[in-house]
Amino acid sequence: IGGSEPESMENRNPASEEKALQGIDEFVACGNAMDHEGHARQLSFPHVRIANGEVRIWNNVQELSQDYLPMHAKPLEPGWVRSVFEKKEIIHSSQDKVHVAIQCVRYDENGVVLTTFEAVYVVSLPPDR
Repeated sequence: IGGSEPESMENRNPASEEKALQGIDEFVACGNAMDHEGHARQLSFPHVRIANGEVRIWNNVQELSQDYLPMHAKPLEPGWVRSVFEKKEIIHSSQDKVHVAIQCVRYDENGVVLTTFEAVYVVSLPPDR
């Protein structure tokens, strides 16, 4: 957008990419374990979510715990037992953030696929993390 050339893949930051992928893995593991506090620890604030035609912004963990976390206190959909990010592809990385294209698959207890969707996660890497 805006006519600029795409950033060269030579400008990647492998250390940031590794941290971001670890954070995404922890995010999914906490979600699967229904560990809401751990799930929230993986997020940066303000946290922005664009999904289902809505833009939601949580400025801090208190706002998140009032709205987002209760939404995840029950299974994400009937029969859901776990999610797996079957694709995690780095789109861009720098010292302080990494853009990752993911493909999430939600499974039931028998390993049957319930839902598959793609998204882009922007993982911020503040210096204090």
